[in-house]
Amino acid sequence: MSSARAAPKHIKPRWLGLLLVAASVLMLAAWLLAVPKVIQTRVVNNSLVHHRKWFTGRAPHGHITVADVLSRSPQLVIHNSSYYFTYVAEALHHTLVELGIECTVAQDLPPSANVTAITFTTHELGASLPKHYISYNFEQLITDKQWHPDMWKRFKAAQMVWDYSLENIKVLHAHNISHTVHVPLGYASTMDSPATPAALARDVDVLFYGVLRSDICQHRYPLLEAVGHAVRQKNGSGVQCASEWAPATAINETDMARLALQQLQLPTAVLTSSCWGEALQQMYRRSKVALNLHCYVGKTILEVHRLLPLVVNRVIVLSEHSDDPWWDAQYSDIVNFTQGTELIEDMRAVLQQSAHTFTSEAEHRYQRLLACCSYNRYVGAALRQRVQV
Repeated sequence: MSSARAAPKHIKPRWLGLLLVAASVLMLAAWLLAVPKVIQTRVVNNSLVHHRKWFTGRAPHGHITVADVLSRSPQLVIHNSSYYFTYVAEALHHTLVELGIECTVAQDLPPSANVTAITFTTHELGASLPKHYISYNFEQLITDKQWHPDMWKRFKAAQMVWDYSLENIKVLHAHNISHTVHVPLGYASTMDSPATPAALARDVDVLFYGVLRSDICQHRYPLLEAVGHAVRQKNGSGVQCASEWAPATAINETDMARLALQQLQLPTAVLTSSCWGEALQQMYRRSKVALNLHCYVGKTILEVHRLLPLVVNRVIVLSEHSDDPWWDAQYSDIVNFTQGTELIEDMRAVLQQSAHTFTSEAEHRYQRLLACCSYNRYVGAALRQRVQV
């Protein structure tokens, strides 16, 4: 019998213990390596998310910058479907290109076109809209005018609703239209009239152009009658009346409007939407004073799209106050705000100025417009705004 004794079964071999120790060490090492990896993965993922937000402009609640919405469009087109907005379309195109946004201007745009169109006529229910569009509104939504319910539906269907007035935006929000952007209309160099061989003489004392339908603009009639009387007192019988302008510049849209002008016998040029293009530009350059009278009753917004070309053409503007404090503040040093009978006195004071005083004052107002109402600055600020889409 051998003297060597077998090891007890409850005692494990040395190599098995070493193996267990090694396994424990490996598990610990694996765990230690895994923790930083998880942390690193989370950091990287958060960084990627942040990186994506930075370049897309996304905010935590699904908002996006206006610039990013425009840059994602397959093709951005400014739809110039109305000659009323031609100069606005040209200025907007010029400004967007200046700010690095590629776009074109088109008059005819099929509804099936694969573009994103900036349109100015969403309120015109008879006008067709492309599949993808951005509404740019210049209508006054705060007046007593009753809008058709379908108009609000068209605004809701837009990718964005741009509006020139903060007061309008309040109304849009009240109709649950929240994807709004404040885009004021400002000066762009495209609004300057081209140089002419000889400057036209300013032989029109007072210019008013706008709708004269009695069922819409009753507010304007007594003011225009008072203006006509005041200018006749100044110039006598040699003054041209509104009715005499009609054949030359196609002022009147209907026989009703022509009859209304003949009854008023205004010694000034009264234009409606039938006079555009170069004929209207010449009228600007021939006028000394222009009147901005609100059309609708109730609250109003300053008619900036009417004022801009007048100031650019060095016409001194007399305007009624509006119910938009933002715009009235912007134009406080650019136009003469006046009301009622004060309008007549202010008009007389301007017409009595010497030619040198008038020219200097008109030029000062133009320079003030350039300094404080830049379209580039307005649109640039709008591009940085965030909108929910």
